Amino acid sequence: MINPNIKCRRLVYLKLVCSFANEDTCLKKGFASRFFEFLFKKKEELSLYQELNGSILFNNGVKSSTPYIHLATQIGFLSISDGNKYNLNIEFHNFFSDDKAVLSTKDKSNLLLIIWKADALYFYLVATALSREKSNYDDIKRDFEALILELVSVVNHNSETYGILERVIQKTNSSIAFDSFFLTRANWLKDLGFVKIEEKKIGSGFLSHLEFHPSHELNKLLNQIDSKHSWQEILDTDQILPSLTFNYEFI
Repeated sequence: MINPNIKCRRLVYLKLVCSFANEDTCLKKGFASRFFEFLFKKKEELSLYQELNGSILFNNGVKSSTPYIHLATQIGFLSISDGNKYNLNIEFHNFFSDDKAVLSTKDKSNLLLIIWKADALYFYLVATALSREKSNYDDIKRDFEALILELVSVVNHNSETYGILERVIQKTNSSIAFDSFFLTRANWLKDLGFVKIEEKKIGSGFLSHLEFHPSHELNKLLNQIDSKHSWQEILDTDQILPSLTFNYEFI
């Protein structure tokens, strides 16, 4: 599963990591710097994302692009050979539709499948919490905690899944850790077209709160899973994937 603490919120950079790796020498030394330079050349194309959380800030230099290289490796786009070279794995050479700094419908469908394979349990939990009637972030967090406790009650306490759920419970006890875990995956769902995220001002001051609005497609996706599987099967990702069809028209 993908590191629950990862803070890479914009999926377009995964596409660009692959595009870059396809044309770079891929030597690990200096790879992050060369990738940052590659992104800088697309600065105008990427302006669409500059106001969104998780965007690479060009005044922050390489440190804001490096996490996306780590995420691409965790997901399986990149592998490391001989300890000093990144490889774009062969099955991903034509994974994306083009090298533009925007996600096409094909890109979104492909990313949904690969993220689900890499992060099924975490991704499913966040998607389920966002699909419910609540839109306010604080309410969603409370619903999420209840969902986890419900799952814990049906899972074998000696299983790996139980240990994972216990770690998620620990994250709900820290607002910073929970935000990192939850908002990262919520923003992936936003980029895939399943959720709209709005920041609403509170009164006339500087305070604001987040609101989440799931699309009809998110409910279709979850209904497709929930109608065919028990909780226990849902927690076993091998049971879920064969029954899914990733053919959605995205927002």
